[in-house]
Amino acid sequence: MGSWKIERIWSTDWFKNPEAQLIPIIRKLDELKTIKVKSEDCEEIDPFELEDDSQLNILDPQPIADLGQLLKEETSLKDMLITFNETVIVVENPTTPESERLLRPQMVDSLLKNLPCTKSDFLSDIPEFLRTKINATEGKYLPRVLEIITENS
Repeated sequence: MGSWKIERIWSTDWFKNPEAQLIPIIRKLDELKTIKVKSEDCEEIDPFELEDDSQLNILDPQPIADLGQLLKEETSLKDMLITFNETVIVVENPTTPESERLLRPQMVDSLLKNLPCTKSDFLSDIPEFLRTKINATEGKYLPRVLEIITENS
């Protein structure tokens, strides 16, 4: 039977920036997630060492990229944002025009200058002419972009 581990959050920290308080908890939960797979002869298989996922008996498999590790290997916040854009946003939204991308060069420069950590910071610190040009399908990546900024600034 598993044991409980309690993570404490100061109420004042929660009210000041709840997103920042959730980041370490979500990161820890991600670390605890593992896929246990057994082969026909009951030997455990590491799903990340398989040549293909045909041996996995998973309904609706989702590709899991180790983006966190990829981002940690980069040297600067700018490189992290560019990597996130190239490996996630562009891959999932290949038809978005460059001028409407969330992480187009002008936006990256503004993000690096202002370092917003919350959506309200983003709305108040990033110029409206940059925000209004963002393609609606890429807006869903804003929380992850703000998380990258918060963790690395």
